[in-house]
Amino acid sequence: MKKKIGFVMVLAAFALATACSEEKENSADTSMVASDSIATKPLTSIAFADTVHDFGTIKEGEKASHIFKYKNTGDNPLILEDVRPSCGCTLPEWTKDPIAPGAEGIIKVVYNSEGRPGEFHKTITVIANTAAEVVLLKIQGTVTPKAPDIQGPYKNQQ
Repeated sequence: MKKKIGFVMVLAAFALATACSEEKENSADTSMVASDSIATKPLTSIAFADTVHDFGTIKEGEKASHIFKYKNTGDNPLILEDVRPSCGCTLPEWTKDPIAPGAEGIIKVVYNSEGRPGEFHKTITVIANTAAEVVLLKIQGTVTPKAPDIQGPYKNQQ
């Protein structure tokens, strides 16, 4: 009985060790593919009109949006590989087509304040075929909470 338990434990340890090393290899391959796709494209440069936007004070439940404008200031087409928000409350939309040298593009960012009263500071990571490869855009502001429902569930019963 003890031999069977020992064997099962050794087998489980081996399976765990193999699974972990396999996962590491797969994640390394994935990251290399992502960086290789940018590395193989000719580099260019990007200039943003602004990289920080302050919404000021907005009401809870409001969807606040801002458009970040940028220009391809290099000699090759500009390709935004990805635009990643720091959380699910921020939704980016961007120009997916390559931007010719001298042309402009936009990244529209929508912040959903529902259920998020208080100050917020969010980042949007822009990954492109530029020398810097990553640009951080920032949005911030303060969300005023909704007024509490003081009548409660009995408001229609009079």
